[in-house]
Amino acid sequence: MDLGLRYTFRENLSAALVCYDVYSPVLVTPYDSLSDFTDRNGPSSGGSSYATVKRRLDAGLSYRIRSAAIDRNISRFTVMADYHNFLDLLSLIPRNPILNVGLGVEITLLNALTFRFGIADALPAFGFGLDLSFMQLDFAIYGRELGFDPGFMSVYAMGIGLLFRY
Repeated sequence: MDLGLRYTFRENLSAALVCYDVYSPVLVTPYDSLSDFTDRNGPSSGGSSYATVKRRLDAGLSYRIRSAAIDRNISRFTVMADYHNFLDLLSLIPRNPILNVGLGVEITLLNALTFRFGIADALPAFGFGLDLSFMQLDFAIYGRELGFDPGFMSVYAMGIGLLFRY
């Protein structure tokens, strides 16, 4: 279960706070080895126990820039900033705080074509979207840092989304 709060001021400035996994129960079963897991005999030591998924607290801001020149040529121009996982700062071994910062820009043309540029996990991200009245197509290329510091275990991924409305 997630819990979030969003506030919009004069249709230009939005702020949001989200707590992921406020309450997400799981059943944990430890295994001594992979072979114990693949055998259908069950775990060789200990039993199952109930636990909860670790919570995550995120906050973000977005600001839609409006001016006569922008409104004449561009449908929407938005800048965004967020910070992921504030609770990680309290961890015994936290990630480098710069990895949790996200910055982005979104430019929408003709109310249908959107270009997105940003930085997350200290790595670049790019995407575009096509929003037709019945269908939305999104494409993104982004980086993820799997290590605790920038540049140690960077991976890149690609995502494609297709949404149909009827």
